[in-house]
Amino acid sequence: MFVATYEHVIHVESFKNIDLFQQGLYYLKFYLSHNGQIAQPYNYFEGNSKKQQQWANQNEDVNAFQTKTFMIRFQEEEVEIDESCIFKIEVNATPQYECEFSIICELMCADIQKIGGPPSEELFKSASVFEAKIKNSHRGVHEYVPVMFDNHHFCVVNCTMHSILQDFKFRLSDLQVSLNQDNQQKRLKVSVQPKTFTEFLHRSTQRFTQTQQFFDYYVVQLKESCENLLQMVAKLCGSLKLNQELQKLPTIPKYSFIQYQESSVFNDKKNNQNLKIADVLNLQNIKDQHLLATLIENDINQYSSVLFELQNQLVQIIQKNSKQYRTILQKDYKMKLKDKLGETCFREIIKTDNFSIGTNCQKQHNEISNQIRKKPQLIESLIDVQDQILFQDNKCSTILFEEIYQRQPPVAPSNQYHVLFLVHGFQGNSLDMRLIRNHIQLMHPNIHFYSSKSNEDQTDGDIGNMGFNLAQEVKQHIIESVKGQNYKISFLGHSLGGVIIRAALPHLQDLKLSMHSFISLSSPHLGYAYNNSALIDAGLWFLKQMRKSISLTQLAMSDSEQIENTFLFKLSKQQGLNWFQNILLVCSSQDQYVPFESARIQKCFECNDQNYKKYEKIVENLMQGLRANQIKRLNVNFQLQENRTLDNMIGRSAHIMFLENPQFLKMLSTCIEDIFN
Repeated sequence: MFVATYEHVIHVESFKNIDLFQQGLYYLKFYLSHNGQIAQPYNYFEGNSKKQQQWANQNEDVNAFQTKTFMIRFQEEEVEIDESCIFKIEVNATPQYECEFSIICELMCADIQKIGGPPSEELFKSASVFEAKIKNSHRGVHEYVPVMFDNHHFCVVNCTMHSILQDFKFRLSDLQVSLNQDNQQKRLKVSVQPKTFTEFLHRSTQRFTQTQQFFDYYVVQLKESCENLLQMVAKLCGSLKLNQELQKLPTIPKYSFIQYQESSVFNDKKNNQNLKIADVLNLQNIKDQHLLATLIENDINQYSSVLFELQNQLVQIIQKNSKQYRTILQKDYKMKLKDKLGETCFREIIKTDNFSIGTNCQKQHNEISNQIRKKPQLIESLIDVQDQILFQDNKCSTILFEEIYQRQPPVAPSNQYHVLFLVHGFQGNSLDMRLIRNHIQLMHPNIHFYSSKSNEDQTDGDIGNMGFNLAQEVKQHIIESVKGQNYKISFLGHSLGGVIIRAALPHLQDLKLSMHSFISLSSPHLGYAYNNSALIDAGLWFLKQMRKSISLTQLAMSDSEQIENTFLFKLSKQQGLNWFQNILLVCSSQDQYVPFESARIQKCFECNDQNYKKYEKIVENLMQGLRANQIKRLNVNFQLQENRTLDNMIGRSAHIMFLENPQFLKMLSTCIEDIFN
């Protein structure tokens, strides 16, 4: 049988805790496989950097690469690991050698409260699992991989992975080896498979009639692997200014049959680069058939040797420059990630001086989303190591429609101390904002976050009072955290939280020049007056009656007989929204909890009753005198589960997904990143 040897270099540079729920001892365990066949780790090495205190693992799994154990005590703590391992696996190369590999990383944890002495393996439990697919290994994969786990273990393992087609080998099958042993003992003549590479070549090339195709598919690919790896290592040496290592890089030899031709006394000194095998050898001749098999084996050996040498140089570079190397690949990964997520993010720039008029786009966006999910994924991903949760096929995709209403280009962002206040919604608490904070923090580590707690268990109260509470909380945090630095302030609110932020702004006049971005996720800025869901209307009535909810009465604009005297109308005339440089209004046409136009602060196209003129006046008040040169309205189309849950029936599923859908949160922090800059 003919087998392809792949080698995978996994380097674990560091572990960053963002929001782990449990203090304790941790270590990482990596497995790599193909169709159930386990790759074997055969070479482990550490970097040259100094390490923090670590404990060695006992009873290591021979099929896994296990890092040393490290302690995690604090939020946002980062631990340097700087350990690597090389996995080797052989796969059948006929009829093809291109294949996917699966990689699994287990986060192993031992509760710190249960550790009395030196930690034993029995104390460690698998806390969470990361799974990914490695594609295009035959071309060479060199990528930064952020290993991330579930929402209860929000952390990132900074890894780089290298997958290389290393070699081809002809081997006797296990059955053939067994039969050969029997032949020696019993002197039987049994032939099941080819016993030599020449016999294999004879059978695989249809009696040497397809040798050029065989050569192009196997040998040429191996040489291309050499060229790709050489180019990658040379570029890396240039980026890191490793001039000595650059001079040590090997040269890639010519094909053996070309070398044979050049050494021949009959060489006519033509351009040998365009030679084909048939130009050099007579493959009807048995002697030339054996010679060809020898030349191909020599090619495989010489290119495999070059790959091995280049891989060793790559490993040495990683050992000596692990952090700089990770940073280079990480920068490239972020660009690829933005392009990948951008495949389902559609952007339209609308030039206008009137921000109060939006578009009636729900039906069109729903139709486009349905068409995208029905189509197969035709564009090959730029990212070769693909997280199985984040990178799903089109039918599971979250789709964004971004409309940028612009009167002139936005002002370039300033580099200041940036505080982002997160505000929860109705009957919520600060933990509701935990996941969105984690995703933004991962992509924008320089932002400082504060999740509001001042209105927990009080969201049935008066929105104006909740706004005052939030304002006091903001002032206190600015005093305690900023300490004389130049700073800018942003707000992100979900549902009722977006309205509470606006109610707080009139109490923050002293900070108005520091206001940067206002972001609301499905917030009922215009209330529920034109809600289309009978179920939601019934639910609002029930909550108002049973809980005596003042806030819901205010959102329903039933706190006064005259619209001009309602809380929302009065709030629309207050200063605050006009202070921000950036405004992002996020909604979903699938969200039945909050009316589409209310979340987008735009005039309704389908309303024409006698009160609508006053309703329009709220929109005009809010959109008047804005400091921002543009506002963004983002319509999100989620892939909702088809099962008939209560949340689906009442249209609440999409409302919750703004806080829980990992693909949306990743797209928000990556594709709409300028709002956070």
